[in-house]
Parts: sequence; structure tokens; C-alpha cells
Amino acid sequence: IFFRSVMVSANPMFLLLCMVGVAILGALTNADTISMKPPQLTDEEEQRIGLASHMRCDACIVVARTIIKELQKVSKADAPLRELDAIEAFEGACNRKRYDDYGVGTGGGAKPRNMLQGPGLSKANDSPGVMMMGGGAWPVKLSDFCGTIMGELDEDMVMDLYRTGDGMGLLTEVCAKQTRHCTKETMGRVEASEFAIASKAPKKKKKKKQQNTAKGKDEL
Repeated sequence: IFFRSVMVSANPMFLLLCMVGVAILGALTNADTISMKPPQLTDEEEQRIGLASHMRCDACIVVARTIIKELQKVSKADAPLRELDAIEAFEGACNRKRYDDYGVGTGGGAKPRNMLQGPGLSKANDSPGVMMMGGGAWPVKLSDFCGTIMGELDEDMVMDLYRTGDGMGLLTEVCAKQTRHCTKETMGRVEASEFAIASKAPKKKKKKKQQNTAKGKDEL
């Protein structure tokens, strides 16, 4: 009798809110949890030397970005880029430590597959629930791949494109024209903002105020 009296006197809106709360709680209880797991590598991806063929375009994009970053380090605002400084930048671009932030994760899409991940590469197609496998052999592989690219580059052309501030043009020249690791279709993962070349225009020298050297006239 007491239970019935409570149900009758209860506010209908209150009962509705209770029912909604129970439904939400049940949905959360039965929801599938996303577990993080490392990517499953193929035999080609696990090989100790070299990169899998489908990773080479992304690797070239990474190397081109690193070249730009290294050239920016040696560029000076009050002087044009010197050849000796550029050579230093090209050598620095293949330093293994430059690639410590890169690894492999699984990309989404109709046919998910493992892809390089890291600065300069878009994360738009990364699959949720899959962690990036970094460190280990990947920085070494990218460093070695950088050395291969450097052996194929026309460094003068790269320097000219850098001087004009055309970062995307430099990327296209390195990866699509000179080494041919990429095509326009396979360069879709480029993070364009990472290839902007900051202008280092010479700083304007402040004009020194001319000191008044004229002698004051004697007052009459």
C-alpha cells in the first residue's frame, strides 16, 4: 500500500528522469572499452634493414621536413645562406636523433595498414585504439633512408628553393621529382604547416640620431 501511494504521488517528470538515468547507466555499463594495442607488423615491415615500400613516401616527407628544419637552424637574418652552412644542415638532417619522435601506427580507411607517424605527417587517418610503436629500429631506418636520399639530391636546387621560401616546392622537388618516392596521390598525409619556411629578413638598423654639433650663438 505504501509503495503504491508513493508511485501515485510521485511527479511524472521525476519518474521520467529516473528512467532516462537508468537507461544511460545501462548503456555505459555495456559499452565496449577501447584497449590500446601495438600495431601488428608484416614481415616486410619487421626487416632489420630498410623501410617497407609503402612507407617510403612518408619517410621522404619526414626527411624533407628535417632538411628544412636544419636549414633554418643555420640560416642567419643578416646574411644569405652560405654553402658551408647548407652542407652542415644536410649532414645534420641524417642524424639519428632527429627521428626519435617517429614510429609506426595503424592507419584507418577501407584497408587499414601500418604507416609512419610523427611530426610533418597528418594524423587524420590514424586508427583509434592503436598505439604508436616508436624508438628501436625506426629512428635508425629513417636515418639510413635520409642518407640514401642525400645521395640522390641536387643540393643546389634544394638550397635555391629554400632561399625562395617555398617549403612545399622543396618537398615536391625532393620527394616527387628527384627521388620519385612520392606522387601527388601519395603525398596526401603532408601537414603543410610543418613545411612553412619562416622569413628571416635582415633586421633594419636603427638610425643613430645625429648629434647637434653646431655651436650655440652668443646671445646679443
